[in-house]
Amino acid sequence: MHILLLPVFPLLTIGLLVPLWQRPRRGTAGCATLVAWVAAFAYAAFYTGLDAVAGITAGTTVGHAHEEASPGPLKSPLYDMG
Repeated sequence: MHILLLPVFPLLTIGLLVPLWQRPRRGTAGCATLVAWVAAFAYAAFYTGLDAVAGITAGTTVGHAHEEASPGPLKSPLYDMG
C-alpha cells in the first residue's frame, strides 16, 4: 500500500501552500512566503523519503524474522516516536 500512495504524500504540502498561493511581495511578508515555500518543499521531500525508508525497513525486518515471531514488536520501534 505504501508504494501505491508514495506519489500522494507530497500532496500533503498543498495544505501548507494554499494560504501562500499569491506571488511573494516585497518586504518581510514576501520573504516569509518564500521561506514557507522552501520549507514546504523540504517537508514533502523528507516526509516521503522517511516514509519509504520506514516501510522498506519494516518489510525487511518482518521478512527476516523467524516464522514464530510476532511482527508487532519487530515493527513498533520503527514507528514509535516516543
